[in-house]
Amino acid sequence: MKTPLPVTFASFTLLLTGACGGSTPAAAPPPPPAEVPAAPPPSASAAPAAPVSAAPADPELAALLHAGLASTTALDVTRSLSDHVGARIVGSPGFERAVRWATGTMNELRLSNVHTEPVTVQRWERGAESAELVGPSPQRLEITTLGNSPATPAGGITAEVVEASSIEALEKLPDEAVKGRIVFFDKPMQRTRDQYGYGHGADVRFQGPAAAAKKGARGVLVRSITSSPERYAHTGAMRTKFKPGSPYEHVKLVPAGAIAVPDAEMLHRLLAEHAKVQVKMLLTPRSPGEAHTFNVVGEIPGASDPQSVVLLGAHLDSWDLGTGAQDDGAGCGIVLAAASLLLQNHVAPARTVRVVLFAGEENGDFGAIEYARAHAAEAPHIVAAVEADEGAGRVFEVHALGEHGATFSALTDALAPLHVEAKADPSKGGSDINELRPLGVPSVDLTQDVERYFDIHHSKNDVMDQIDPEQLAQVATAYALTTDVLARAGATFGRAPAPEAKKP
Repeated sequence: MKTPLPVTFASFTLLLTGACGGSTPAAAPPPPPAEVPAAPPPSASAAPAAPVSAAPADPELAALLHAGLASTTALDVTRSLSDHVGARIVGSPGFERAVRWATGTMNELRLSNVHTEPVTVQRWERGAESAELVGPSPQRLEITTLGNSPATPAGGITAEVVEASSIEALEKLPDEAVKGRIVFFDKPMQRTRDQYGYGHGADVRFQGPAAAAKKGARGVLVRSITSSPERYAHTGAMRTKFKPGSPYEHVKLVPAGAIAVPDAEMLHRLLAEHAKVQVKMLLTPRSPGEAHTFNVVGEIPGASDPQSVVLLGAHLDSWDLGTGAQDDGAGCGIVLAAASLLLQNHVAPARTVRVVLFAGEENGDFGAIEYARAHAAEAPHIVAAVEADEGAGRVFEVHALGEHGATFSALTDALAPLHVEAKADPSKGGSDINELRPLGVPSVDLTQDVERYFDIHHSKNDVMDQIDPEQLAQVATAYALTTDVLARAGATFGRAPAPEAKKP
């Protein structure tokens, strides 16, 4: 296999304007604004090597291990996306730039069959946002609108605040205690190494606004779903669609925002004193309708079994407060670096390695839903899917959904030098690849340390200087090793079991 040229990103401006070489996209993405600057070349110094134990006995894996830990590709790709594309909520000009960036970067990394696949998304724009404590004393609150929220009336909403520690606690309140008020969900998030803390705390953001609206609330404030005590508000999507039979199926949603943790704690203290607490909130988001955009795909064709596919996924969009460096710029950097490491180290996988950068994960999983629909007939040939969407913290565990046998043993042996522990409980997947699970596609989780990730997640502090280059290199190396093992002939997890039915 021909050795690819080093990653320079020297032709970044050409990439964004669609003038780069490489494979022809299946559908031409919209042109980006012309003022996007060229990306700087990657730094010459290598990322510091993460501590490892003895290298794998397999020389191919050993070479990938050492090359990955010394590589800056994941860092360079992440920095390019974060600094030179920036915020990229789906349906925005920023996301159009990101599509151009992704096709160009895949071509420059020498992936094959680089193309786009059309996706229809629902647009949402933030607008102006403010909140203030009216009584017992006037104070400004740090607030950000929850994704998909409707707007307040033009003059805002001024109402008394009623507190609930959870959706269950809200449901126990009489309707007359909630009607006409602003519901304040004060549910602190526990700091954990895995995503347990976030998963346990985020329900008040996802469906708390619907639960409050059902009881007659005029608006909702959510304590930001974060483990950080800093005075940043953290956004994230609220659910707007519910399955038939759900108690929220026909609820008219109310405006909702998240406030910074210190402001939430102040509200809690004031309410604990039995003071009459009033808040004024003004949120002016818009939902302009549908937009047509793209998932971006690139491949390393399989040498002997090209119909079988190992899928590496990340989402290309981000929220609009920061530059999406961790969420999910790092994920894009990780999966693109993993593929690049195989190419740079002359690895000729038996199976096709496919990188998919999905559109619209943050506020609707639009790209993942469309990808699963469009590729349903191919699903039996997708031997495993792996997603990167946990920032840039080190990988410390590996899980698999499917049969645990020789392939899982080979995978755990390959990852052992990075001090990654094998776990028998199944992979939970991620938002994008989970759309493939009902089609029987197995998945692998490379669980990352997110203890600090949720300090900056969905906030204006999600910028490049929060990323540790050494940890990011370790993650990209783990993904490269995993991809190599899964793309070998005979590696299998069988088929994934059908997912359990979700509550409405």
